[in-house]
Amino acid sequence: MPHVHWRDLVGQERVKDTLARAMAGDALGHAYLFCGDAGVGKFQAALELSLALLCNDSAAVPCYRCESCRQVLHHAHPDFQMVLPVCLQKEHKASDGKLSERGWGYLDEVCRGKVADPYRLNGPAGIATIPVEWIREVNHSILRGSVKQRRNAAIICGIDLMKKESANAMLRTLEEPPENTVIILITERPYAVLPTIVSRCQIMRFGYVDSGLMTEALGARYGMPSDDARVQNAVRCAEGSLGKARQLLEQPLDELLAEAETLLELCAATDWNETAVRLDALLSQRLDFGREYGRVERILTYVIYRIRDSFLRKAGVSGKYIREAFASHAAAGASCGPDTASRILAVCQDAIDAVRARGNVQLVLTTFLLSMMEIFHGKEQPAR
Repeated sequence: MPHVHWRDLVGQERVKDTLARAMAGDALGHAYLFCGDAGVGKFQAALELSLALLCNDSAAVPCYRCESCRQVLHHAHPDFQMVLPVCLQKEHKASDGKLSERGWGYLDEVCRGKVADPYRLNGPAGIATIPVEWIREVNHSILRGSVKQRRNAAIICGIDLMKKESANAMLRTLEEPPENTVIILITERPYAVLPTIVSRCQIMRFGYVDSGLMTEALGARYGMPSDDARVQNAVRCAEGSLGKARQLLEQPLDELLAEAETLLELCAATDWNETAVRLDALLSQRLDFGREYGRVERILTYVIYRIRDSFLRKAGVSGKYIREAFASHAAAGASCGPDTASRILAVCQDAIDAVRARGNVQLVLTTFLLSMMEIFHGKEQPAR
């Protein structure tokens, strides 16, 4: 078998070595479950493995030049299938509730965008789902077998978001896949995947990306020196996720910090009625009435950073552990002890987890503010 050339997957050496050896020994499994945080390279690895499986080169794969590679990169290969979580609009469905022609076109557009930029994290606004018709179409393509008489490769992202009907349809395919088929399932929440699906897959765990590798990758992509303060802060705040680091560099930091500052001010307020009014204003004016899930998550993350870094600053911790963007802020963390700071950070993390699970943002932030105000002021706040 040809040697696998990992071109764009950053870090993840254990994953690279395991998959490359399996392919070289013609010992690839028929189904894999790629687990790990957002932006650490799960989809990039799945894409490069699919390219390698379908590449026509006989020496090193993928070559990115042959007809097969070009077709995969344009989401036009008959033996390459993809599924992503999407938020469908009214115009994407026909009168019978099934996907319309426009809906299928939208799915193709989403897939092309993901293939073109695998590390980009700009996911759908709102509650994403996987249409059952899409899963059935992919199942049909897999069970049909390879059109080009080589291999079939399928990538299914967000397997944990599948509804029961879609999951059952996929389960049947996993139980009896055709020969020379590799199905790659991707999730950030392996605990939420049906055990019957997990049991039929080989699990590959993706760790955090090394900060040095992220700095190098960001510098190469954006043409910025490795010691640039923006690059350093993005890497420190990204928690081992190259996708998050890119997101932080591409979005206006000052604007998000200002919104995090607003949330902290609301946490420290004493008048709940006034706080509720200001929260409504924040939701309507800056957060698209709670539909900007990604933005809300980043704002809450910045709240954590502000509290953490101000607490560390007060404790006299070395400056190398403090993010420059937050170091000058005298937040709540600067005036509380370790136990209180720990409680505050736990409340923040609970809110982030709820947003990631696509909970109602207004309810999540209301609960967050009530809990924070109780910690700050030592008394229970009135229910809204």
